[in-house]
Amino acid sequence: AYLPAAEAAARMAAADVCVLPYRTATQSAVATAAFARGVPVIATRVGGLPDAVADGASGLLVPPEDPSALAAALARFFEEPGLAERLAKGAAEAGRRDGWAELVAAIEHLVNERRR
Repeated sequence: AYLPAAEAAARMAAADVCVLPYRTATQSAVATAAFARGVPVIATRVGGLPDAVADGASGLLVPPEDPSALAAALARFFEEPGLAERLAKGAAEAGRRDGWAELVAAIEHLVNERRR
C-alpha cells in the first residue's frame, strides 16, 4: 500500500528493524530509507539486497523463501545482547555513507572531472 512520504518516514523512524522478506528483487529503496534513519534491515539474499545490507554490520541476511531462517534472524535480533544496538549503529553509518548528500557529491565530482 502507498504511504505518503511523511507518514512513511514517521513509521520508519518508529521501527526497531525493517524486514524485507522478498522472494525476488533487483534492489530496494526501502533499505536505503531505513539506513537513513538508523534502522537495521533483515532481508533475504536476493537481487541487490546483499550489496546494500552488510550481514552482521547493518542488518542480517537470510535465504529467500525460508520462513524458519527469517524467524531465527528476528529472534536473534531481539534476543542477542547488544546485537540490535550494533546493527543500528551500522545502519546509521550506512545511511551517512550512502545517503543523498553522498550521491550528489559523487555525481558532482564526476561532472567536474569530465569538465577538466
